[in-house]
Amino acid sequence: MKTESRSFFSMLLLATSLPLNAHDKYGLLGPDATATDYYRVQCSNNGNGNAAKLEVAVKALKRKGPPLSLQVATEFPETIINLTDSNSKDKLPSRTVDVANDIDGKGNGFYFLAVNKTKAGIQSYHFEYHCLTASDVHTGTEISDVPWQNQ
Repeated sequence: MKTESRSFFSMLLLATSLPLNAHDKYGLLGPDATATDYYRVQCSNNGNGNAAKLEVAVKALKRKGPPLSLQVATEFPETIINLTDSNSKDKLPSRTVDVANDIDGKGNGFYFLAVNKTKAGIQSYHFEYHCLTASDVHTGTEISDVPWQNQ
């Protein structure tokens, strides 16, 4: 148990010390198989135009950790998209997806993200997210500072 505890805190330290870019999020899921972190991203017009979509991809960082998934949910239409990085041993992230939230006839609005795993074991992760216009120009992108739930 002490080794597991040290591993958890080592991964937490690593996850919090990695360099952050404006549209990168690092996190750590604890040892429970049902550990899940929740985030909310808001896309808006920041002067570059209305958002048409949220672009997102996820990567499991711990090579011996369990597979990792990220779900993106929208309200209008009610949609859930799942991304999985099933091979944490490679350096490749999941596929990149574009998700549109049509709350106002555009892609502006809230996107709800959940990062989880289905096997026991500690897993650190990174996901990249961008709110983009129809011509792929970055527009207003804000994420909740702290996950709604952190396990």
